[in-house]
Amino acid sequence: IPRHPRLNKIDDKSHASREGRSRLFELLTQWELWTELLARETTHLEALAAEEDAVKRLRALGAAAFGSGDLVRGDRCLSELDGRLGLELAKPDKDDKDGKKRDSRLKPFRNALAELRGRRASAFGEPKAALADLLKADDLRKDVLARAQLAAGLGDKAEETARTAAKGAEGQALPQAVLAE
Repeated sequence: IPRHPRLNKIDDKSHASREGRSRLFELLTQWELWTELLARETTHLEALAAEEDAVKRLRALGAAAFGSGDLVRGDRCLSELDGRLGLELAKPDKDDKDGKKRDSRLKPFRNALAELRGRRASAFGEPKAALADLLKADDLRKDVLARAQLAAGLGDKAEETARTAAKGAEGQALPQAVLAE
């Protein structure tokens, strides 16, 4: 991810290096390249100041840790996310009478925690508990959900989920591979 010291700062959302970082997270998690993702934790995927980036980063690192069998590292990511959610909950809501701003601010935390709890349960060999947690993440990729449904013994539901994902992503390899699986 090339960075020009003055013109392309990774902390600035409008710069190309930030987009490259987002795409790297997306690619490594989508293809479950856990070893490669964890190897970049202190380089290309180092922690940034933005809270939204921290949630995204911890979610990806936790998924990689649980996916590669490093349960201690995964639990650290879960604990840190839980602590960050606690800090967000403690923040006062000044101009949010109906709670919508707060809900949208907390949603990424809750989705990340649900996914990591599901991946943790899966790593411990509890497929039904894993599926229950994963279903709480409303932004979960369909391929992850289909595999969890299959592992929980819901073959028909897994096929339906995979078929829906594949139908909406013609020409893409991953949804087709999950459907074949």
